[in-house]
Amino acid sequence: MKKVCCFIIVFIQVGGSMGLEILISDLKSKYNYSNKLLNALRKIVPNLVAYYGSSIENVLYHALLATEIVLCNSYETISILLTNLDKFDRKDNVKPNLKTISNYYYSYPVVRYDELLATYVIKEVTRKIYISHTYNIDSPRGLAALVRTILTLLRSFSKEYRIIDDKLLKRTGLAKEEYKIINNYGKISFDLLKISNLALEEGCECLEEEEIVSKIISDKYQLLDYQLLKSSLAIMYNSLKLRDVFLKAVFSCDPTLIKKRYDLEEGLFDELSSLLNEVLRLEHKKSQDFATIDLRRKMDEKLKELIPKLYDNFIKFKKYDLLLF
Repeated sequence: MKKVCCFIIVFIQVGGSMGLEILISDLKSKYNYSNKLLNALRKIVPNLVAYYGSSIENVLYHALLATEIVLCNSYETISILLTNLDKFDRKDNVKPNLKTISNYYYSYPVVRYDELLATYVIKEVTRKIYISHTYNIDSPRGLAALVRTILTLLRSFSKEYRIIDDKLLKRTGLAKEEYKIINNYGKISFDLLKISNLALEEGCECLEEEEIVSKIISDKYQLLDYQLLKSSLAIMYNSLKLRDVFLKAVFSCDPTLIKKRYDLEEGLFDELSSLLNEVLRLEHKKSQDFATIDLRRKMDEKLKELIPKLYDNFIKFKKYDLLLF
């Protein structure tokens, strides 16, 4: 513990490569990472700090030191490893396909019922990052897979879990999941009750992944999937000038800041969320391996119907924004 604290202080005081190398040394000591993975982190970490600002340094380094990065191999593939892990009971429409998944941020809390306190408590949280064996971590796609999982970790690490009565609340960036805690004679499990802001978070991570990876490789990097979702968030970040509001909402752990800023007309944000959720559902379905050409064509037709509705929503916000600000 002293080693970690010492690192944080040194990095804040001197910044730059010296603090980075202390982090790399601590990660090497704790997890025995390969030089290839450490070199990838040397590229990623400074670009994350440059992108989000120095205020996220402490969170980033605590998060990386608390989360093991696992580079899978052909004998222990990502699907095999994830199948054997405790996972939440997800019922939403974008549940990951473990057979085709290329990277995964895994986070799971150990919850127990404390008889003395007469309440549920979180004993610890297990976090890991898994990268598929099909990726060379030095390649743009390999770096992108690692960037994406670190983004999810970074955006979720602070106040990731809370317990209120018999409910477990999980925060993944802007997305919030609420689970009912099921206690079956001491064996704890979680049943998903509701989820919100999933499309917003997915769109933000896609957009930020592209921008950060492009900086790292000094070339244009672009994801092939979720085109409408990304372009919608790009409009919100840039044309509507909401990037700072989004980042403040993430790192202050208060997603409601976006709704408060966007609801210049009552119901405007809920309308947008509903549209983006449908975009995410359609684009996720379109991106699956089993999707036929005919299915993708049908998804594209439905997505085209959503474009004017999204733009109408953006135009309403812009109109009120110009009047009020």
